Amino acid sequence: MNYRCKTPVLMIFFNRPDTFEKVFERVREAKPYTIILAQDGARNKTDLVGMEACRKIVERIDWDCTVIRDYSESNLGCGMRPYTAISNALEKFESVIILEDDCIPALSFFRYCDDLLDRYKNDNRIAYISGLNHFEKWDCGQHDYFFTRAGAIWGWATWSDKWKKYYDFYVKNLEDAYIRKLYCQQVGNLTVSRNRISSLKKANESLKNGNKISYWDTQWGFAEYTQNMLAIVPRVNLIQNIGVGTGSTHAKSMKTQKWIKYRNFVFIPTHDIKFPLKHANFCACDVEYHQLVYKCTRGFGIKRIANFIVDLIKK
Repeated sequence: MNYRCKTPVLMIFFNRPDTFEKVFERVREAKPYTIILAQDGARNKTDLVGMEACRKIVERIDWDCTVIRDYSESNLGCGMRPYTAISNALEKFESVIILEDDCIPALSFFRYCDDLLDRYKNDNRIAYISGLNHFEKWDCGQHDYFFTRAGAIWGWATWSDKWKKYYDFYVKNLEDAYIRKLYCQQVGNLTVSRNRISSLKKANESLKNGNKISYWDTQWGFAEYTQNMLAIVPRVNLIQNIGVGTGSTHAKSMKTQKWIKYRNFVFIPTHDIKFPLKHANFCACDVEYHQLVYKCTRGFGIKRIANFIVDLIKK
């Protein structure tokens, strides 16, 4: 595939050279004209070895491009650091493609983002473009992508105007009981929405007390739902998350309860999408898709406990 990525690519990484190298090599194939490198600061001396190894990897940039380095002097954590990295990038550019250090894209992911960023840049119904298809393939008729509430930020792209207008790391709208009610209605799953609201409230308390939080994406989802916006998802999966294991923030082991949340969606095979894209002539939410995502990620009760026990026995 002889194609150079037109949109600036933001790579967010920290101290995991094993996974980051795989992501970087795929970006290297796409040869973006602009690449933004964002790294958090060290928590302790132990982090420095992995951090330096990651910086050596990006020294392999061997194509003609603009390189912007956004390296934090202090450790901001995996909530604030991605938020500031994305915000900094979108201060400079009208759109960006965002890849974290454990999300390997199919090569066609870059042109897919380029095409859709251009097509939907003035469409306020669309919040972002996702590369992950949670189920590897999805029947969306003759079209190459569809619209849903349940996109993913494991390899994605968005626009500066939408991020600046709607994203709020501190989610001030959470204080409004009516907006909270609307959010729950939009999510369509009471357990999911209540859990997310609880998480956001706890996050705000932590921030008020000067503590770090470990996520930024739930805030983006809150904006998506309360602004009645949608994500675009490809008919075939374009992103493989390889982040489970030692060094992972959210799922260090397949034996942890955090693993239950991710178990269905990591290591999904990728497939290249064909061009020109078969564009959608509609813009409506595929409710079945996002309900199935919630069922797989947030299921409760006997089945979830049984799956967890089975995993423990197998491991």
